[in-house]
Amino acid sequence: MLSPAPNRPCYVLLPDRVAIHLSTPRAVEDGMAAFAAQLGVAVRELAELLES
Repeated sequence: MLSPAPNRPCYVLLPDRVAIHLSTPRAVEDGMAAFAAQLGVAVRELAELLES
């Protein structure tokens, strides 16, 4: 499994999905959790736009 440097994202582009590992200091973990929760929504919306 890939392991990112501290506070840097790591991602793998696969044919059917994107695997993302996010790392952040505890002081901003709530913001990162909110970002991560919306990331899937944003990617699906972008895919829909690109398909149309």
